[in-house]
This record gives sequence, C-alpha cells and structure tokens, in this order.
Amino acid sequence: MGNFLGKNLAWLVPVSILPGILLPQIFGPLNTIAPALFACMAFQGALSNRVGDVKDVFTRPSAIIVIFLVGQLCYPAIAFLGAHLLFGSDPAIMSGVVATFSAPIATTCMIWVGLYGGNASLGLTGTVLTSFLAPFTMPFMLQFLVGASVHIDIIPMMLQLLFMVVVPAIVAMAITEKTHGWGEEVLAPKLAPIAFFLMLFINMCNSSTLANIVAHFTLTHVFIVLYMLAITAAFFLIGLLLATLMRRNTKDKVAMSLALGMKNLSSASTIATAYLPEGANLAILSGILYQATIAAIVGQHVGVPDTETEEYDEVEEEAEAKAEVEGA
Repeated sequence: MGNFLGKNLAWLVPVSILPGILLPQIFGPLNTIAPALFACMAFQGALSNRVGDVKDVFTRPSAIIVIFLVGQLCYPAIAFLGAHLLFGSDPAIMSGVVATFSAPIATTCMIWVGLYGGNASLGLTGTVLTSFLAPFTMPFMLQFLVGASVHIDIIPMMLQLLFMVVVPAIVAMAITEKTHGWGEEVLAPKLAPIAFFLMLFINMCNSSTLANIVAHFTLTHVFIVLYMLAITAAFFLIGLLLATLMRRNTKDKVAMSLALGMKNLSSASTIATAYLPEGANLAILSGILYQATIAAIVGQHVGVPDTETEEYDEVEEEAEAKAEVEGA
C-alpha cells in the first residue's frame, strides 16, 4: 500500500484538495488537529535521516549553502516582488506567496531524488537543515516581507513549527541512530502508508479554507494560480542552472534542482490556515496541482530513472576512480 501511494502521489495529492473544497463543513473543523497529524507524518519521513549522511555533505558545503540561502531567503523575496508587481499589496496573496517559498524543502523530495538517481545525501541534508531552521526562517521572511500589512503572531508560529517539524525529526533521527538503522529499515516502511494517508487528509482539511474562494472564483484567482506555476517552474530551472554553474555532477544537479523547487506545501498550508489571512492558501495549495509534475519532468530530463541508477552509479564511480589515478 505504501509503495502504491508513493508512486501515485503525482495525481493523488492534487485530487486530495477536492473533498475539502466541496465539503468544508466536514473538513474545516478538523483543521485544529492538522498540526498534530503533520507532526506524525514528519516523524515517519525523518526516520530515514542519518547523522552520518548529513556530516558527509558538509565536507563540501557549497551546494548545501546555496540550497539554503537561495531557497529559503532569495526565493521568497523574488516571488514576493513578482507578485507585488502583478497583484499589488493584497495581504492574502502576498502572505501566501511568501509562506509557500519560505517553507522547508518537501519531505517527498527524497522520493524524487532517489527515483532519478540524485545525490540522496545532499537532498536529505537540505531537507533536514531547512526543516530544523523553518521555525526561524519562515516567520522571519513573513515578518520582513509582509509584516507591515499582515499581523503575524511570531512566537506561536515558531512554537507550532517546532512542534510540527523539528521535534518529530529529532525524535525520529534519535530512534534510527540508537537502533542502528531499525527505524529506517523496519519502522519507516511500516508507517509509510499511514504517513501518505495523513498527507492527503491534511490537504483535505487545509483546502476547506478555499471553499469560499472557489465559489467566487475570478480572473485574478486564475492569474495567481498561473503565476505560481510559472515561478515554481522557474525556481526548478534556477536550481539546475546554479548546479551547472558550480560544475556539479549529474547526481548533484538532480538533487539541487529538486531541493530548490519542491516545498513542503502541507506545512505552509497548515501555518497559513492558523496564522495568515483567508485566501493565503490559494497560492500555497495551487502548488499541489503541479509541483510533482514539474519535479517529474525535471527528473526525467536531468537524472537517471531508478531502473538505471545502479549502472549509473558504477559508471560514475569508475570515472571518479580514473580521474583520481590520472590526477595522481
């Protein structure tokens, strides 16, 4: 069941927002439990995190530094400026755009990085780092960019992000380390179906906030969705361009492009539902419609499908060994 859900997220995730929009009277009241459900989902995703993998990436830290600075600080500012030029200073639109791109890297990014032969350690480290720092970076970017027009309760937001993202990750990593991999190899697969169901259910709850907007959909709303599509695709490509300019190998190009393009929209939506103006979720949840599709397109054109990964790894290792010999 976990494998089926994981392989079909590209269409299951967009479909999951429909029940919330059509039945807000049922799913709306359940928004109060969404943070707890997200913490459970984050726990499962973090069981695959190993401290050793994170340490390895910091031996060559340039890629992870770029992922953090560009993805968590530059992208929200760029997206905010573009939206401000197109839509004015509407607080709901502005806060939704900033929340989307200041959110941590999506935990499902690891699925796509592995699927297309990317650098798993780099993708993992980016996910862990941005998740741990999200309680500080996300409220900061919201306050810095839209704080003048939107009242933001910084401390409660930080505490909720700590509860939703950081605490589950620390507990999960501790379990995996203390059990010498049992958490990753045994517990994570068993909890995977539950985590995928929780992701879909959280989307249903959060999308209930869009019911009124969908009922009065305007041309401006269409333009917001199209803007988010265009800038999300651009951010995937910028990630690929940066990796190319840094002369990284194919594995790193896959990891950097996906890490800089995929955002944890469930966490952003949960925060928006609790702390941001009504309508902020339109920008955030519109990403659910196409984020996975863009990731698949990028992965197919840049990476190596999982069926070829083993052969690809062997070729890369032989090339690196040959280069070392020639260098010596």
